[in-house]
Amino acid sequence: MTTNTLTVAKDTPIYEAVEVMAKNNITGVPVVEDGMKLVGILTEKDVLSLFYAHEREKNKIKCFLFK
Repeated sequence: MTTNTLTVAKDTPIYEAVEVMAKNNITGVPVVEDGMKLVGILTEKDVLSLFYAHEREKNKIKCFLFK
């Protein structure tokens, strides 16, 4: 049995990732780079950080990943 896993690329605009999460009623989404290598997980907590970001360059997922 296989299932399709929702993922977003690390350069995806944050609002697109939020849309994926909202439309699929999920609280987090795996973030991948080329070759489907997992580089992090975007969570609701990360999205809340968006409201406190004041720099324009903080509009990509990679800016919000916590390691």
